[in-house]
Amino acid sequence: MADEWHFFIKRLNKTLNKSMAFLTPTGMVLGLLLSSRISWMKPIVTVLFALVTLIGALGMDLSDFKQVLNRPKPLLTVFICSHIFMPTFIWMFANLFFSASPDVVVGFILLSAIPIAVSSYVWSSIYYGKGSLSLSIILLDTLLAPFLTPLTVRIFTRTNVVFDASGIMRSLFLMVVIPSIIGMAINHFAYETVTKKVLPNVKPLSKIFLFLVVLINASQIGSRVTFKLGYLKIAALNIALTVLGFLLAYGLSRLMHFEKDEQVSITYGGTLRNLNAALVLALQFFPPESSIPVVFGIIVQQILSAFMGKGLFGRYQDKMQRLE
Repeated sequence: MADEWHFFIKRLNKTLNKSMAFLTPTGMVLGLLLSSRISWMKPIVTVLFALVTLIGALGMDLSDFKQVLNRPKPLLTVFICSHIFMPTFIWMFANLFFSASPDVVVGFILLSAIPIAVSSYVWSSIYYGKGSLSLSIILLDTLLAPFLTPLTVRIFTRTNVVFDASGIMRSLFLMVVIPSIIGMAINHFAYETVTKKVLPNVKPLSKIFLFLVVLINASQIGSRVTFKLGYLKIAALNIALTVLGFLLAYGLSRLMHFEKDEQVSITYGGTLRNLNAALVLALQFFPPESSIPVVFGIIVQQILSAFMGKGLFGRYQDKMQRLE
């Protein structure tokens, strides 16, 4: 019975991994369609997101984190790309195309202000990135997020945009920082049990919980925002900026002559953002239209992760698979 259960969980997790590029867009569409029928579930979003973060943090090892800190150039490359270059480019293009819609500009800025996505580790592992580097990038950026996110929004938005910086910090601590610390502590003190028994069983849950977060958040948007034809321009800019993020992070990693596995981790770490957390914050602390760029970001990010990964690292992936 135990062997059958482990086989089922392993196969389920593998199926969910393959479906990631389409799972979040599906949740978004269903949430918009169901709208008020499930919007009452909003209070559990923070709990669900904290559980997603906790499950991801269970795979983080403190010793690996220390080793990466001893060689900080890859980390610095990611942070320069994600917290200096990309916010600047996003601010420039958002103001160029949406100068008459400051709330939409704020939504784009929020895309660049939010911490690096836990899913960057998943995509990095698919293309044989350096796992310890990917996890360290996520961990450090997560710990800095309650301070960097409000600061980035404050620097790049107009002075007349009012938002609750302390509320954003509290939300990020509850959804990201505290679960990450708890997950790493559990990993540290019960490594064998976590890696062999707990993680294999809870990995599918993280994808299911993430799907529910997207579903419930989308239901909030459906009742608050009326979609317009003009939103297609937001979608187009979202695609362009995401591709730019991939190319910029990849270009910097090549310029610095990092190893191939480090290039993979830097490319995904420097590009992918925790957009589900961004959507939670957008709905709680910003005007309704600020959530629209985040919505399209969620839809395109996972799909482009698969497409860009194949284009940039497809040959490397094939090579590593042949060596297995």
